[in-house]
Amino acid sequence: MIKTLTVLAYLLTGAESHQEAMKLSSFGIYPDGEVSVEYTCQGRNVSIPVEWSHVPAGTRSLVLLMSDNSPPRRVYLWAVYNVPPERQWLEPAAKLLRGEHYAKNTLGHLNYDGPCPSEGEHHYTIKLYALRTRFYFNKKVTAEELIQAMQHRVIATATLEAHFERIQEKKHT
Repeated sequence: MIKTLTVLAYLLTGAESHQEAMKLSSFGIYPDGEVSVEYTCQGRNVSIPVEWSHVPAGTRSLVLLMSDNSPPRRVYLWAVYNVPPERQWLEPAAKLLRGEHYAKNTLGHLNYDGPCPSEGEHHYTIKLYALRTRFYFNKKVTAEELIQAMQHRVIATATLEAHFERIQEKKHT
């Protein structure tokens, strides 16, 4: 009897549902973490390619956020929501599939605005969220409103850290 209860408790605590952690990667970020110029305002300024794996069971949608974390405040450059859990990547200049949506970034745009620091090196985070819900908003939402709506709905996350320093143009005298 005790052996049966032990096995039952083991199964009910999720031992069978253990899954590898969600992973996020990008060939638009060099091994040292630097964002390729192509995905910045000094290049083509197209969305950075990302791919992911090990989306947990029970995920109804994915959210992808990219932020500039350098002072004085966090700036959201890219926000995509309602990505289906079966999808495993967003290619450069990604076209959204039916049902996927952009949230307004901090600049007020419904698209990707790549790294474009005015001076110095800036640090960026690309974060993928697995959610137990999909969103049906009545209006265009901001990245901040999306984050608020995600509260208590996140199953798992995966993060990429990156940096970029704008190349200063030489002045001719």
